[in-house]
Amino acid sequence: MTPSVQDLKKIGVRLDALPDTAPPGVEARSFVFDDPVDVICVTRPDQVHNALARIEGHVAAGCHAAGYIGYEAATGLDEALCTAEPSGKIPLLWFGVFRQRRTVCALEGVEVSPQAASAWLPEWTPVQHEQRVKRVRDWIAAGDTYQVNLTMQLRAAFDGDPEALYHALCLAQPTPLCAFIDTGHFAVCSASPELHFALDQGDLITRPMKGTRPRGRWATEDDGLAEELADSAKERAENTMIVDLLRNDLGRVAGAGSVRVDRLWDVERYRTVWQMTSTIRAQLRDRVTLPVLFSALFPCGSITGAPKIRTMQIIDELEDAPRGVYTGSIGYISPSKEGGTGLCDMEARFSVAIRTVTVERERRMAVAGVGGGITWDSVAASEYAECMTKARFLSGPIAEPFRLLETMRWEPEGGIWLLERHLERLETSARYFDFHFDRGAILDSILKGVTEGCTSPARVRLTLAEDGSTLVEISDLDEEVVSWSSAIAPGAVHTDDVFLYHKTTNRITYDRARQGLDHVDEPILVNERGEVTETVRGNVVVTLDGRRLTPPVESGLLPGTYREELLHQGEIEEGIVLVEDLLAATEVFSVNSVRRWVRLKLVVAEARQNIRAS
Repeated sequence: MTPSVQDLKKIGVRLDALPDTAPPGVEARSFVFDDPVDVICVTRPDQVHNALARIEGHVAAGCHAAGYIGYEAATGLDEALCTAEPSGKIPLLWFGVFRQRRTVCALEGVEVSPQAASAWLPEWTPVQHEQRVKRVRDWIAAGDTYQVNLTMQLRAAFDGDPEALYHALCLAQPTPLCAFIDTGHFAVCSASPELHFALDQGDLITRPMKGTRPRGRWATEDDGLAEELADSAKERAENTMIVDLLRNDLGRVAGAGSVRVDRLWDVERYRTVWQMTSTIRAQLRDRVTLPVLFSALFPCGSITGAPKIRTMQIIDELEDAPRGVYTGSIGYISPSKEGGTGLCDMEARFSVAIRTVTVERERRMAVAGVGGGITWDSVAASEYAECMTKARFLSGPIAEPFRLLETMRWEPEGGIWLLERHLERLETSARYFDFHFDRGAILDSILKGVTEGCTSPARVRLTLAEDGSTLVEISDLDEEVVSWSSAIAPGAVHTDDVFLYHKTTNRITYDRARQGLDHVDEPILVNERGEVTETVRGNVVVTLDGRRLTPPVESGLLPGTYREELLHQGEIEEGIVLVEDLLAATEVFSVNSVRRWVRLKLVVAEARQNIRAS
């Protein structure tokens, strides 16, 4: 598979470390490799060992190598490791050899044109997955294995630019180990959070990742899920099992007594999931070669299970298709800065190829994989749900850049009304989305804005960017509003939409609610369960049987600052409000910190029609 001169011009590799995502011990640097002098790719397991030796030779001569080694290459490194027959559609191993690497800013120059992927379809139904989980438990009961990392593929028709897909994946799941490989014929897009190994001057680090929880939708729920993961005896046991496996793997290439566990059971936050990781460190022995290193460490134990040899045989029996790049390893090897030519002198960084998509250009197909560790205590439905949680990176909620937003009321005699509540909510959302929050700088921005722009009651709009920069806009308040016309917006909002719980410049849901209701001042939103949530500009309060009720946050809504103040003062209480309750209520209001109480006058005929539509 020798590429033509024309093919070489299309080839490139980039490795992006997204800002502020690097865990302890991992330096966040982004590199681009282009204009290769050679390409090393093999399609048979018996070619893998020699290919790695060739790569090491190029690096010893001063070149850089970047690429991937696929899961099915394992048999070529150790005949005892069993995998499916390679598909032949893409190489088992692919590395470009480059004279130089360029240090760049993360995602610098990455194409951001629209990318067109159809719906992602899992190859197994929940029932098919459950059948395989049952078989794993049978093998565990028989003493064959302790844990099996069971994976399945998801496929989508794809007719777009793979680089744009890569950009979208990086925004959905920023990590320090993002990678894009363009071979001309196919492309690999990876947003892996898991370090397989890093090597620098003989110092060898591996960071297995085992244990997952979804991110919560608002801060309290999010913190609870992180705590649940940290305290889970099951997840700790699974993580420890993989740590023990990797300690043994490292021991095959490490200096005597140098293997140690630096960190155990860390819980790390990513855009779509919480992950439990541990960190193991060792000193590489002299005269260990690249083929020997990969023979010891590949594939990573976190994506096989334990014990590795028997468990990989079980995986081969259970999974329907070869994994390909998924659960292999992606990374680079660079020469020594000091002039040494041994592997101990070189620099390398490889990720475990999870959260990874392979785009096959000719077939116009994109393939991804998801999976999880199955143990005796595993519940099939929960494991399948975890797989779907992990798959969120493919169509994650963070698709476009956005800013956090606060809209406040300023009055000459009192300043910003409910300022502390606004700052608390802004800080909570900043922590959730990992935005930089500097309370002093934000207060200075607000003070400067109102000092320069306010003489009468005003609306103050503050936005906060991811880097902590702010923008303050001042506008006059219109005459006090007593009432608005209102109707239920057609279509339902969904309680799993993260943006419902945070005030941001992503207003797609609220703009959509206004469509077809141009004659109505304030549409009312309803969720998929038929529960009233909020209006487009405030929180709903209804009077029913003498009680003033506001929907709970769990219905899918922004916890407004005035709503929180009213709850604190005991003037309103939380309670589920069904759409039918709007028609039965003696009063309906929209409340917010700018307008306070505004009575809603329902357009009854339209309300009844849209209740049926929702």
